[in-house]
Amino acid sequence: MKIEIAQRKHKKTVVKLISVAFAADPQIVAYTDGNRRKIALIASLAFEICIKVNTIFITDDLKAVAICYPLVQNNFSFRILLENTKFPFVFGVKSLAKMMKIENMIIAKRLKPEKGLYLWLLAADSVYKGQGHGTTLLHYLDNLNGFNEIILETSNIENLGYYQKRGYVEYETLAVNNELTIFFFKKSLESKVI
Repeated sequence: MKIEIAQRKHKKTVVKLISVAFAADPQIVAYTDGNRRKIALIASLAFEICIKVNTIFITDDLKAVAICYPLVQNNFSFRILLENTKFPFVFGVKSLAKMMKIENMIIAKRLKPEKGLYLWLLAADSVYKGQGHGTTLLHYLDNLNGFNEIILETSNIENLGYYQKRGYVEYETLAVNNELTIFFFKKSLESKVI
């Protein structure tokens, strides 16, 4: 299996992979109430932000994707949601305010390594889960030049062991409320900085 840098032609596939894979994710459910249209809008926004910096990676069989962005750019702001004219109409002001409050809490806890790569979303087609697609993507990220650390968050307890087995270390936990806890992970790539 090979990894490719996603192109604009992959958008529909990427949005579908993310939308299906994250339909029951506690953080995404907190933001969207499980509404598929809202989940697809988040996936579409992630695609549009990261396609500009060539940090969306997809397996050549189109069964798994990793959406990342380099923290060296320091250009991600939740204000992007407000600039996307669809968000206020699809989510509503109250839902957006809730989402922004949670995101601000997360951003305050997130590490900001000088040459870090933020793994925003990792998803595999459910039919192919457990067949190494996600692990192949993670190995690919491990070998990218120019980064000294990969950071990510997950709210899915089932993902904790998955990341730990692949060398990620939990460095922080954020209990947002009774239904939502965010787990922060990092992986050092000291030898990969160019």
